[in-house]
Amino acid sequence: MEFKVPSLFAGLAFTACLRLCATNRGMNAPLNPSFEVAATFRHDPRPRSAVSTMTGVVGLLGLIAWSAVARGYGMVGPLAALTAAIACGVPMVLWSLLVDKVHRNASTGIDWKKARRIHSA
Repeated sequence: MEFKVPSLFAGLAFTACLRLCATNRGMNAPLNPSFEVAATFRHDPRPRSAVSTMTGVVGLLGLIAWSAVARGYGMVGPLAALTAAIACGVPMVLWSLLVDKVHRNASTGIDWKKARRIHSA
């Protein structure tokens, strides 16, 4: 059994796909193992993040845990939403300070090896 496309739409999807693919710069490149990406595309222009990926994962786990608790006890409303933000944020801050030690990064401008000054009163 053959499916016939009405003449009004004949080839419309195919030509739209060709136009889209023709404008993409990488589509005409040969697909072989020796294909190399240009140096401009290999460099990631975004700055290095101060925190690890686990910071976001820990925050998500805190939010999921709070959602389970709130659903189990039937908590709704603005206070539950505020507590959800706290349940997400506090684990992220603790992970950043205790595990990633972001306060010790050189970008903070604090020299942690320098002796502390004792202020005399």
